[in-house]
Amino acid sequence: MNELQLKASNPNHSVWVSASAGTGKTKILTDRVLRLLIDNVEFKKILCLTFTNAASGEMQNRINSTLASFAKIDESSLNNQLYQLLGRYPTATEIKKAKILYKKLLNSDDKINIYTIHSYCQKILKSFPLEAGINPAFQILDEISAKEVIAKVRLQLFLDDDNSEIINFFIKNCHETVLDEILDQIISQKLKFRHAQACLAPGDIVLNSFHDQKVHDDIMRPAKDDKFVWPDPKLKARFLTKEGNKRKNLGRNCTPEILEHQDLIY
Repeated sequence: MNELQLKASNPNHSVWVSASAGTGKTKILTDRVLRLLIDNVEFKKILCLTFTNAASGEMQNRINSTLASFAKIDESSLNNQLYQLLGRYPTATEIKKAKILYKKLLNSDDKINIYTIHSYCQKILKSFPLEAGINPAFQILDEISAKEVIAKVRLQLFLDDDNSEIINFFIKNCHETVLDEILDQIISQKLKFRHAQACLAPGDIVLNSFHDQKVHDDIMRPAKDDKFVWPDPKLKARFLTKEGNKRKNLGRNCTPEILEHQDLIY
C-alpha cells in the first residue's frame, strides 16, 4: 500500500475515501477492520455497512481469508504481512494476537457485523418491533413478490365498488395510463401521501393529476358546465381555481410529448 492508503486504513482516523473502481477501496476497509481486531477490539463491536450484498460478502470473505492466512503462515511471513498492514513492524503481542484471531472467530458466537444498509435496518426493526409499531414476524419482500402484491392491491382497488365512481371518471376523461401512474406515485412517495392524508379533514381526497393538455381542456370545459356533476366536490378544486379558471400547475404529464414541453406548460 502507498502512504495515503496506509493512513486511510488507520482506524484511529475518520476518513473519506473517493476513488474509481478497482483502486483498493474495499482493501482499505478490510484493513481497517483487521487493524481493529489486532488492537483487541471485539468482533461484535465492529459494524461495516455496504450498499450491496455482493460488497458485503466480499468484505466478509476477505477478512476471513486474511485471518486464516495469519493462522497458517510461519512467524516470519506473518511479521512481513503485519508490517504491510500496520506500516511498522508488529510487537510480539500483536503477532500472537494475529495468530489466534481466526480460531477465535470460528469458535465465537459473536461475529463481525457486516450488513447492507437495508439488512442492518431490518436487524434493528427485528430487535425493536414493538417500538417501531410493526409485526415482530415481518418479512422483507423481494422485488418480484412486491410487484405481485402491488398488482393484487391495484386489482382490488379497481374492483371495489366504493371506488367505482372516481375510477370511471378517470377512465372516461384521462389517458389509460393515468391510474397506473397515480398509483406508482403514491407508492414511491408514500410517506408524503401519508402526511398529506393526516392533514386532511374527513372526506378530503389527495389527487396527483396526470394528463396531457388536450385531456385537461376536455375536463375543464364540462367542469364549468353547471350540468356537469363531479365525482367528488374536492376534485373540482384540484383542477380549477376559486374563480373557475384552469390551474397552471396540475402535476406531471403522462405523455412523452407533453413531458418535453413541461416547462412551457408550467
